[in-house]
Amino acid sequence: QKAEAPPAPSPATAAAPRKEPYRIAAVAYIESVPTEESTSGFLRGLKEAGLEEGRDFIWNYRSAQGDLSLLSTLFAAVERDRPDLVAVFSTPTLQNAIKRLKNLPIVFALVADPVAAGAGKSMTDHHPDVTGVSVIGAYDQVAELIATHYPQWKKVGALFTPAEENSVITNHLFKEAVERRGLTLVSVPVNQSS
Repeated sequence: QKAEAPPAPSPATAAAPRKEPYRIAAVAYIESVPTEESTSGFLRGLKEAGLEEGRDFIWNYRSAQGDLSLLSTLFAAVERDRPDLVAVFSTPTLQNAIKRLKNLPIVFALVADPVAAGAGKSMTDHHPDVTGVSVIGAYDQVAELIATHYPQWKKVGALFTPAEENSVITNHLFKEAVERRGLTLVSVPVNQSS
């Protein structure tokens, strides 16, 4: 009688077994609902892949608490630790990771335009150690809702942070969307959390 082949290993177990857990360094720019949801989703994805925190990986989370100058210090610590994977949550963290970390795999989230952030020349021609999820707002749909439901409005206001590439890019995209509908965007730069 012919022996049956063993089942194929799942992606989580396909790699050679390790004696020690993978070390994942996670860096966030600011504590916010999107950051919390993204980090929670990342951890949930690892769990769904059959990986258990403590046994298969160690999660070392750092946050700059909205202080751009602190990111350099956080990435110096990540560079010194040499983790197996670096997970970054925002454009400023991605920019710092690319600039500072060499030969370390980087996974990003909460980045509107990874190409503008320096991840590569295009979405298909990028640094070999960098991958992630690009998020972009529904600016055309929001502008359409404003134009449809508030036809008396001529100007729309927006706050943006000039020091954050994501904020500059999304402000520009929203401006284009409202202008296509005959509206004017009045953008106010915000440089402090207050």
